[in-house]
Amino acid sequence: EGANHSCEHDRDHHTFIARSSGKAYMEGHHLIPLKFQTEFECSIDVYANVVCLCPTCHRLMHLGRDCERTYMAEAFYESRADRLAKSGIDISKKDFLELVIA
Repeated sequence: EGANHSCEHDRDHHTFIARSSGKAYMEGHHLIPLKFQTEFECSIDVYANVVCLCPTCHRLMHLGRDCERTYMAEAFYESRADRLAKSGIDISKKDFLELVIA
């Protein structure tokens, strides 16, 4: 399920057209940061752990207030938990949020 060059947090978010692709510029974001790889037996550098975000939402996930980051992370957990589990990343919501908001 590709994001089709849309922000997965809010599909109404628009950005500029990238010169290289001719499509809306988006950025990939690892939900569970790769620095936590050692806590997992399987790779967390998988499609299920990466979301497509507009530059504003991507910056929010890195630099925003914890309340806003938590709101986004909870929504992503709800929509991604099954896909994460199928990729071997079977994680509770509590543990997911602790890693994502760390």
